[in-house]
Amino acid sequence: LGDEAMLRERYFDLVVEPGDFAAENDTGLTKNGTATSLNPIRFGPDFLSRTEARKRLGLEPNEPAALIQLGAGQINDTNSLISQIVAEVSACGVRPVVAASVLAQPLDVENESVMVVQLFPISEYFHAFDFGVFAGGYNSFHEAMAAWLPALFVPNLATKLDNQEARVQWAVDRQMAAVWTGTGGLALTIRSLANPDHRAGMRKRMQSLPVTNGAAQVAQLLAEHGSGDTNSRSEDER
Repeated sequence: LGDEAMLRERYFDLVVEPGDFAAENDTGLTKNGTATSLNPIRFGPDFLSRTEARKRLGLEPNEPAALIQLGAGQINDTNSLISQIVAEVSACGVRPVVAASVLAQPLDVENESVMVVQLFPISEYFHAFDFGVFAGGYNSFHEAMAAWLPALFVPNLATKLDNQEARVQWAVDRQMAAVWTGTGGLALTIRSLANPDHRAGMRKRMQSLPVTNGAAQVAQLLAEHGSGDTNSRSEDER
């Protein structure tokens, strides 16, 4: 599938590739491609302030809280990963807030200490939380990094065209994030994130990341390209 997509590049006037903070760990098909590389792209709206985000969510001003966004999984199923993470977060005296898809049916949660939110874009509320637990996909990773939100990433190791493990490891190597790949140590990792001093160090290191949103670059490129003359290309080029 990836090779076929690369071959189709010649049919387009412009090919752009969203940037990745972890680009140096990229060994994929587009590493040496002809696409125009941009800064990382994230959802457009600015983050709400901690005070405003907590007010809208109904969280107490000084209540420790962690956002858990891992996609599919049942909170009430004690064998599920989400349930295990909720339990470990709660054990640290931190309020677990589970982000569910806005397209899913509302979840029936037995644990009263767990808050479930269905909001889009949830990243707008990232400043409300002390830390997060996310998958290692492009959007969650870059939104957390841009918000300077300390996070534990659980990369999907089965994706064919997105090396989430390599992306997350880039941040782990720079002590900007933590990773868990299912081989033990979950409780210890979450306890470390519950430590305010540990989180402060992670936030300080994330502040060195560029803040430019590549979405603006895409818009500018499309505007410039749309105003150019594309009719002069030969039939062989099309």
